[in-house]
Amino acid sequence: MFFNPRTLLLGTLSLLFTLSSASDCDEGPWAPVSATGSSDTGSPWCETKWKQGPIITGVEVWSNNERVRAIRFSYSDGSVGELHGRIDGDRHGIISWDPANDKIIQATTWGDGKAHALGRLYLKTQTGKELNVGKDTGGQASFDHDVGSGIMMTAFGRQGYDIDQLGFNFLRGEIKKITIGDVKFEENPDDLNAEKKGLQPVSLDYQHLNNINGGDKIYKEVTHKRTEKTSKTWTQSTMHTFGIKYSVEISGEVMDIGVKASYELSYQFQRTDTISTTVEDTKEFGWTFKMEVSPGKELYCREFAWQGVFNGKYTSTVSVELEDGYVFQYPESGQMNQVQWSESTDECRDTDFDDGIPKTPAKEERGPDGTDHELKNILGGGRITSSMYYLN
Repeated sequence: MFFNPRTLLLGTLSLLFTLSSASDCDEGPWAPVSATGSSDTGSPWCETKWKQGPIITGVEVWSNNERVRAIRFSYSDGSVGELHGRIDGDRHGIISWDPANDKIIQATTWGDGKAHALGRLYLKTQTGKELNVGKDTGGQASFDHDVGSGIMMTAFGRQGYDIDQLGFNFLRGEIKKITIGDVKFEENPDDLNAEKKGLQPVSLDYQHLNNINGGDKIYKEVTHKRTEKTSKTWTQSTMHTFGIKYSVEISGEVMDIGVKASYELSYQFQRTDTISTTVEDTKEFGWTFKMEVSPGKELYCREFAWQGVFNGKYTSTVSVELEDGYVFQYPESGQMNQVQWSESTDECRDTDFDDGIPKTPAKEERGPDGTDHELKNILGGGRITSSMYYLN
């Protein structure tokens, strides 16, 4: 017995399933649902993960010249579903597509000509990929499935030694917005602050001026600039599953490395409402040391800032809203990576720093012409030694 895909609707399909997982292929935001094959042979099956987030992104088929013998589906999370039917026959095909920039535009099936099983399957994507596996179907009626938005959410049917029946559930409409909310991180700010996890001082400049012989007072002025990147990146499967063409909004109280008292960093919860999965900016540093050293004295100056690097895992609830207003949700984990900088601190004193803040790796400072910067003895007569370390 064959079913015309234009008339077999979801309510009819729900009668075919007896397994507890069948409900995942039953009710949902589907385009008009259809199936091809027998409704009274074999055992029902439902292949989907849509309530957990992943969608179908690949199909593999085995066939002989009588019917489709086996079928298997793969998902956007990289997993592979159960094998339905039994691998046999001399015809085989496989197709996969990236849902972020491709979708199904045609799904056509044929019966086996005896009302017992699926005879042939043809799929085509927007980028031109094709799957065409099955018996020779010349003269047989073909059945086109409504592919809706082109996003394959479930596949279902019946199986024995062959694929007795096959149908699909495609998302019925275009996605309007995706919201990631109820974000909960595995770590909390108090513990992170207590450990200062990922927070460290970074030396931007270090200067040592020594007027070791008597004579005149010496002077030196040093000016530097430096630019560092700050960023916050959210990564979870949904952002790849449905692609960047959809608006993804991250909302709620989320972990953040914030600036504390301008010159320090600390972890805190921050209210976030953003539609960007990656936020990048720059932090500009600039400083000038005006060094004055009397005979027989020395002076140490440094510039440093705190850098915070956080890679935190979290759980969330994803809400997908269609253009027609329908909303469905599923739980999903993800990771947020953040790089933040505080304001910089500059200080000078007559003894070296020993508080554990590292000095910049030694590097000789050069002028624009490749020579050492001149250290001017304004009044003359003094012997000068100087150590300078900095990062570009």
